Amino acid sequence: MSEKYRVVYDPVHGSIKIAGVEAELVNTPLLQRLRYIKQLGMTYLVFPGANHTRFEHSLGTYWLSVRVSKELGIEERWASVLRVAALLHDIGHGPYSHTLENLVYRETGLDHMDITVRLIRKGEIKDIIEEHAISADEVASLIKGGRKIPTLFDFAREKKKNDNACAKNLPRFLHQIMHSSLDIDQLDYLLRDAHYTGVAHGIIDADRIINTLRIVDDTLFVDKKGINALEGMLVARSLMYSSVYFHKTGRIAQHMLYRAVEKLLEDGHVDVSALTKMCDHDVLCALNGAGGYCTEIMRRIIERRLFKAVYFKSISFMGDEERDAISRMVKEDVRRELEDHLCSAFSLPQGYAIIDIPVPEVLISEPRLSDVGVMILDNKKPQHLYCISAISRALSQKPPVDWALMVALPLEKSKVSEAKIERILFGGV
Repeated sequence: MSEKYRVVYDPVHGSIKIAGVEAELVNTPLLQRLRYIKQLGMTYLVFPGANHTRFEHSLGTYWLSVRVSKELGIEERWASVLRVAALLHDIGHGPYSHTLENLVYRETGLDHMDITVRLIRKGEIKDIIEEHAISADEVASLIKGGRKIPTLFDFAREKKKNDNACAKNLPRFLHQIMHSSLDIDQLDYLLRDAHYTGVAHGIIDADRIINTLRIVDDTLFVDKKGINALEGMLVARSLMYSSVYFHKTGRIAQHMLYRAVEKLLEDGHVDVSALTKMCDHDVLCALNGAGGYCTEIMRRIIERRLFKAVYFKSISFMGDEERDAISRMVKEDVRRELEDHLCSAFSLPQGYAIIDIPVPEVLISEPRLSDVGVMILDNKKPQHLYCISAISRALSQKPPVDWALMVALPLEKSKVSEAKIERILFGGV
């Protein structure tokens, strides 16, 4: 008897066939919830087409896992673990994706990957996986990776303990397919985000990259014939971060939402456990019902009356003392105190000033940006891409954005004294 399956049409990958354990998992509430979480958070306020969701991305990552497994001839024992991990890798995301993640971390010590691992290792998800003779622990291990990637949370404060120790008895190449500078998660989101934002920078030749993948001695390689496509992907990744993911207006909207939800938690309208289970629209409804500052910021967001960027500090024009001052501002309590000073200085209510420092965040929480450690197979001889590609060497040194600090206020730039901002931020520097 042939296995039952369904075919889903995806605008990025075309027809995606889903069967077996993956078909059962797709119908679970945890996967279906991702239909209502925007992949790019608040970026739709800058790029109107960016309304795609974590659900679509999860299906796309799953489909790439199917294609890569077939291309590499991965045995079903490991291919099944890869497919399930690819499909489930984002189920721990909170509303608006990464936008509110630090609020959850502050209370629980868990980021979205930690939450994903917990959800996989218990309840309905675990039962479905193990009914199909697949190890939930191996799926969790593959999603978590062989090591804990440091995040902004680790940089800003000591990480709390959690119980996410996972087995590490998986093949090295499997981890590389899920966690590397050319992993399937990244291949899908670059293709998908470029498609929905309309930004051509993210267009990559994923077919060529997949067709030139090789496994030698348990390690993932790219055949030399795929170098041009690989370099194109690295360039696309860098440009998407500077032009889309860290677009200044999108960053301002994210910070506004963050501050409003922070107030929502402080005032006891919701607790952090409820927040992790919310969809995007649940957050807006909660803010609307809270009144005061929460509702005002919510109205500003949905009517696109966003704060304005009134001050930038360029990476290229900073002295050592300014760098030290900005490094201290990475800590949220330091930023909050300075934001309060800005509000007082410009006669604004508390909560109406934003200080954004993207560079430490992206360098620590997204290490793939500077990671060009791809192994190339040249006539059966392994070489590091860094050694043979001038493009990869240049990209490893390129910062994701050209500014180190931004201040946003609900005022026109012409009404703001940059000298006053500098005195507040840097004192006598």
